Amino acid sequence: RAALAAQARTLAARGAGRVVAACTEVVLALDPALVPVPLVDPARLLAREVVRVALAGGSGPAARLGAEPHLGETR
Repeated sequence: RAALAAQARTLAARGAGRVVAACTEVVLALDPALVPVPLVDPARLLAREVVRVALAGGSGPAARLGAEPHLGETR
């Protein structure tokens, strides 16, 4: 956990505006409070988009994929 947090801080120090936890296990191990930039959880992003499309009836303009950039962030 400490190593993941250190790497996330290094990325932020190098100019990263976000850290994408591109593996489900990373989100479980990395505390967002230890990361100085937003931590993006791809599974959360996907789940929110699936619900949005389903609630839009699965068709038409409201169902088009193209999630907002802030969706899936843990803060």
